Amino acid sequence: MGSFQSSSEFISISASGPDWRSVARQCVEALGQKRSPERPYTIGLLYVSEELASDVDSILTLLRGVTGVEDWFGCAVLGVFSHEGTHLGVPSLSMMLGVMDKSDYAPLGTIPDDWLDSMPPALLHSPADDAALTAALNTYRQTYLVGGVASARAKTHILGGDAPGQASGVAFSPHTGVVVELLRGWTPLHEGVEITACNGNVVQMLDGKPALGVMQHVMDNAAREGLMTSNTGDAEGSGSVHVAFPVTGTDQEDEVIRNIIHVDEAEGTLTLAHMPEEGTRIRFVYRTHETAGADMRARLKAFKNRLSGRRVTGAIYISCIARI
Repeated sequence: MGSFQSSSEFISISASGPDWRSVARQCVEALGQKRSPERPYTIGLLYVSEELASDVDSILTLLRGVTGVEDWFGCAVLGVFSHEGTHLGVPSLSMMLGVMDKSDYAPLGTIPDDWLDSMPPALLHSPADDAALTAALNTYRQTYLVGGVASARAKTHILGGDAPGQASGVAFSPHTGVVVELLRGWTPLHEGVEITACNGNVVQMLDGKPALGVMQHVMDNAAREGLMTSNTGDAEGSGSVHVAFPVTGTDQEDEVIRNIIHVDEAEGTLTLAHMPEEGTRIRFVYRTHETAGADMRARLKAFKNRLSGRRVTGAIYISCIARI
């Protein structure tokens, strides 16, 4: 049977199995084990693994019939999470049902005009291509967007949109309490350096010195100081080294992490999964299972402090696609 967690307003259920019927049946059985809320569920979030992307319509038909919920949002993804772990490479789904007044949420395409003055929070699901994502960010720029991409490789399936394959999602009224926290999962190895020469996504010089030599110097120092378990930065070994770029316009000193996809020892350059600009300050960071766990605990503690005593009734975790 599928597993679930619940509060007075929300219930989350996840399951995996050989096919969509088995997975959906487990979720329905788990839902039947939970006492119904005093008010009926009105909104649903549904994420299915890419193995079930072609079966989303059948799954939705069943869930609508069982729950009575008509408003569903979500998409097909590479893998789904639950409180029991990660479901990857197998037919699986994760769903959440909520008790909300219909006046407190709206599909992104139907946001009331009077909400937009307050930049309402919104959950976005976008196709995994630059043009669609850029269009969505521009269209909904008057909302506080969080979310991710429909990462299923075989078929882009996004729920709640005006047309198949288009970005969609749900916005919440300005008085709905929403708190967002970014989990980094890495340890910074130094204060930072400036990109002084680059060509496309190839970084040639950092602080006027060959980029590879600068990175190796940082890693050697970090290893001596105990910040790294080794100075190899091997993604298949004890940990991996990445590059952090600053995110401007935020109040959280956020950074976006990009992979190093090639090292040219002869030229002393680093090729990144990013298009950098000269003059940008970056820093090298280190990620292991231990740093990820420690960061999550620290960020959740900070998240709790930001709540100021308010009660959490539901939560969504969205992973960086590179971590799946």
